[in-house]
Amino acid sequence: MTGAAPVAVMDALPQTEQALVLALRAWRTQAGRPARPVPALSGAPVAALGEILEILDRYGRRALACHAPGCRRVGGDEALFAHFVTTAATGDREDAMMLGALLVDAAMLLPLMHAAQQLGLQFARAMPGVHRAACRRDAAAIH
Repeated sequence: MTGAAPVAVMDALPQTEQALVLALRAWRTQAGRPARPVPALSGAPVAALGEILEILDRYGRRALACHAPGCRRVGGDEALFAHFVTTAATGDREDAMMLGALLVDAAMLLPLMHAAQQLGLQFARAMPGVHRAACRRDAAAIH
């Protein structure tokens, strides 16, 4: 599968993106419910993840390919999903819209962006120190 082609290893991703990949995998392994506990995934993040995955399932360009929950490799679709959500949550609207356009047609881009923003913010609340450190690191790398 093209979308499952490895593009990274789990340890190379920021912790927030690692958690998003694990949450996506867990959700996919048991259709609509995480098959096992995922760090930072309870309550509001579960609802937000369900919302974004419902949009992707109904309106996505194609189904996202995922690796097994314990796999250390990260596929292209998983990396795109995690980066899209974190980008939407940090408020980088133009970049998030560009990434989102790879996932859905233009008509569903704004609802997908809103869902990604909510999911990213829920993860940021669940992992506050990790999220702030990732934002600082990303900003330092750019400037």
